[in-house]
Amino acid sequence: IELELSSCDASVRTVTPVQSSAIKAHGRLMIAAWAWFGPLGAVLARAKLLCLRHGYAKAWLYAHALAQLTALILTAIGFSYAYNAIEDADGVSHYTYRHPKLGSFVMWGALAQFVMGVFRPHPPKAGDAKSTLRLCFEAAHRLLGYAVLTMGIITILSGINKAFDLAHIHEVKPWNTMAIVPVVIAVAAMLVTTAVTFCGSGPADDGPQKAEAVDGRVAKEEAEPMA
Repeated sequence: IELELSSCDASVRTVTPVQSSAIKAHGRLMIAAWAWFGPLGAVLARAKLLCLRHGYAKAWLYAHALAQLTALILTAIGFSYAYNAIEDADGVSHYTYRHPKLGSFVMWGALAQFVMGVFRPHPPKAGDAKSTLRLCFEAAHRLLGYAVLTMGIITILSGINKAFDLAHIHEVKPWNTMAIVPVVIAVAAMLVTTAVTFCGSGPADDGPQKAEAVDGRVAKEEAEPMA
């Protein structure tokens, strides 16, 4: 019921609630993006030198790009589910809560990461020093990547709690399990990969100079197709 105070006229307005099915679909897509594929991309990034040393340069490049692109696509679809669900509900603002604001940062941050990856400056050739632009790209790509991934996980957990508070889901534990377990596995994989990469020894371990040289050749070959 809406009441106009100036004229004391009253009217009845039908309000459509946000559909729980759309919110659940949104949650599943975001969990897939930022608890599964986002961390997988981070694990692959951590395994870069290890893959390059053993001759899997192209495989690493494509696997990392595919994981990140999949996360971006799932994020876009999940974002559209939530946006349309709220758009179809009367009297509800898109940014009523903190969760959609965090989600917007994740969405645009993921897009920025992908664009940076496509238009990345090439690594130096063997024996050459990295350019300032390359160093800036590596630092920005790494920092933004971890920031978006961390914010994505935080946004998922806040969204689960918000969905429970608004009665879109009836239990928190199974949703938290879907989100937390793969992240824990990814963190463990990153720690193991880091240990193997920097603590291993043997004839295949020729140091980062060889890795950068291989990476340089691969990046040169793949720059045009990926751009």
